[in-house]
Amino acid sequence: MSDAKAQLQSLFAENEKLKCRVNKRDEENESLKFSVNERDQEIEGLRERIQDLLRRLYGRKSERFEDPNQTSLLELLNWAEEQVSKEEKAPERESISYTRKRP
Repeated sequence: MSDAKAQLQSLFAENEKLKCRVNKRDEENESLKFSVNERDQEIEGLRERIQDLLRRLYGRKSERFEDPNQTSLLELLNWAEEQVSKEEKAPERESISYTRKRP
């Protein structure tokens, strides 16, 4: 009978150890779930920020903000036309003189 009693006590002790291990694992599991939720929220926030930046960069609002130092397309076209017209206004007649030896 004492042998059965010792075995029963041993089983109870082992059961308590296992309960402690289960509790410890449950706490670790909850901690990891909390960390995963925090990361998911951070990722979602970053995705929203990226979408907002992409909308600002490529969306309709991007044309509202003009850089005052940037030349406009019309100014560039006018400048190009002026350059072409300057080149075209070269004198229409040129006088060229040269001397050559007779063969």
